[in-house]
Amino acid sequence: MKDYFQEFVEINGIKQYFLHYPAKGKPVILFLHGGPGMSEAAFGYKLKEMFKDTCTLVFYDQRGTGRTLQNNPKAHPTLDFLLKDLHDTIKYLQTCYLTKKIIILGHSWGTVLGSIYALQHPENVSVYIGVGQVGDMRLTEELAFLALKSKVMSQNSSKDLKKLQAIINYPPKQWDSKSYKIYNKLSKLKDKYGLSMSVKVPLVKIVRKSPIQFRNRDFIAMLKGTKLSEPLMLDVLNSFQIETYGIEYKMPVYYIFGSDDYITPKQAFSDYFEKIIAPTKKIVLIENAGHYTMFEQPEAFAKAVIPFLNECALV
Repeated sequence: MKDYFQEFVEINGIKQYFLHYPAKGKPVILFLHGGPGMSEAAFGYKLKEMFKDTCTLVFYDQRGTGRTLQNNPKAHPTLDFLLKDLHDTIKYLQTCYLTKKIIILGHSWGTVLGSIYALQHPENVSVYIGVGQVGDMRLTEELAFLALKSKVMSQNSSKDLKKLQAIINYPPKQWDSKSYKIYNKLSKLKDKYGLSMSVKVPLVKIVRKSPIQFRNRDFIAMLKGTKLSEPLMLDVLNSFQIETYGIEYKMPVYYIFGSDDYITPKQAFSDYFEKIIAPTKKIVLIENAGHYTMFEQPEAFAKAVIPFLNECALV
């Protein structure tokens, strides 16, 4: 018997893809994937293994992503659309699972949506969890560039060092398509030097074992989603600072970072964390982990999250 089900649900004018791992009578965690444009539904079963039956897990492909994109190729993502989608999604889950509030668990890009929503709609959120939380995008890129340069120098890679030395005034004052290409090149170098993933986890193998059967068209949708989301990503790079949305959370907040993550380094979020006003706030650093803490160190990740939810009397 399957422990999950899939469906398309009418959300904000389009049919969006949902994957549920239900646990009767348990709190609902809504997972907000990264990217933008990068579905993580195929990894859902791994989180189900971590959380077991302590909660219901729900994944959905955001507008411009994955199977939602396949079903709605002309529905382009914008921050306003995605926040309205998220609101309608939570309203749907409240009805579906007969619950007043939802736990939001955002990863990377998903923390942009999740934190804004938690600040704007506290009445619908019981706990907010940010994994690889995005804070100040400019500071993030400054720190990441310095860390990458240091790593390349320490390994005496003259070829890659020349590439970095050729990049002047990074991050740029204003992001555009040209500078975004540099951003993507640096992302590949971060991967190469272990600044995005500390432990080499076979993500492809995890996806292949997924019960939802990741196919070629899903891979193509991933490439299309990344390209389609470029204007959105440029807007975020140019202007996003979470502090502009507020510092007062009406629910417990919890942030998890990998010690070796230079996609969203903890240092770029620490100042904002100190300003946060919340009933409970915690920040934890998982050692020997990068940007994908839940897959690089799954046991440590589960040990970090489940006790916190226990403290909040939710599991």
